[in-house]
Amino acid sequence: MEGTDNPELTVTYAGFKNGETANVLDQLPTVTTTATTTSAPGTYPITVSGGSATNYTLIYVNGTLTITKAPSAVTKATAARTLTYTGAAQQIVNAGVASGGTMQYSLDGTTFSASIPTATDASTYKVYYKVVGDANHYDTELATVVVTIKEPERKNGDVNGDGNVDVADIATIITVMAQGDKIVEQVIAADVNGDGVVDVADIATVISIMAANARMQLTMTETGE
Repeated sequence: MEGTDNPELTVTYAGFKNGETANVLDQLPTVTTTATTTSAPGTYPITVSGGSATNYTLIYVNGTLTITKAPSAVTKATAARTLTYTGAAQQIVNAGVASGGTMQYSLDGTTFSASIPTATDASTYKVYYKVVGDANHYDTELATVVVTIKEPERKNGDVNGDGNVDVADIATIITVMAQGDKIVEQVIAADVNGDGVVDVADIATVISIMAANARMQLTMTETGE
């Protein structure tokens, strides 16, 4: 394997007569190879030479040493980020760290890239990752991490989810009332007073919240906070 010492190189004999063995050789052959601990994966010749015997003619058959790739490794695992929906694409994991290759990611388990995957919608995502080995290392097995982009917490009266309570929310309530909006989440948000009906009472509630917020802002300005 790449990066490790060569195994012990040995010789196999054949053709001795009358039960004789390699003990009858005047000089034992030597075995060498061009491979070293820093050699790249591949095949290298094993060369036999130098033996001699009084009663035998030695015919050498060289061998082959195969150096295989070493394993790559994830030295720091990819980690899920804590995310809340913003309306913009967000990187959904923190990068992992690899040795012997490049960390790559995928959202479908098939198409991989070194780029950190991004997502926009509030949902749960499975991120696949692995180390793609370099010329001297093979790939790691797939691993996964699950990431959730959470829905933002809405203020009471923030019907359209933009983070503010204002006339845009009143407009959204009117739209739901007029169209009988079938988007369940929007209907629930429009029922500001929680009576199970989207009507003018919800508009009145939003106006009350807007007024209370305005008074709070005025108080903070007067006290210098």
